[in-house]
Amino acid sequence: MSTLTEDAANRVFDVLIEKAGAHESHREGFVYYMAEDVDLHEFRFGGDLGPGGKLYFQRSTFGPSLLVDCYSESLSDETEAIIEEVNRCLSGIDYLIKVTDERELTPEDEETIRYLMEAKREVDDE
Repeated sequence: MSTLTEDAANRVFDVLIEKAGAHESHREGFVYYMAEDVDLHEFRFGGDLGPGGKLYFQRSTFGPSLLVDCYSESLSDETEAIIEEVNRCLSGIDYLIKVTDERELTPEDEETIRYLMEAKREVDDE
């Protein structure tokens, strides 16, 4: 079903802290919750997205899906930009989770991950 490894959950929470203002004090609860075996995870982290800032994690036949959103009343140009940036970062983590679920990482996978990380850095530097 839907679980994240501790490492993957910490990577996701790092993104939430760095890009969406989540609070470090919620990390332990987040990591614990994401390890539960359920069909869909929904975690309210708030941060820069207001009280309705949430992360959704779901597995399907197409692989994992991670995304953030917030309540419509909290939407603004600023929060929409945050959501777009966080979801872009989470798409790289989706790839890492999908690959490691299916098999051991190959050198080609590691090259792809390095490429994704570098592309993320270049966008972050802009």
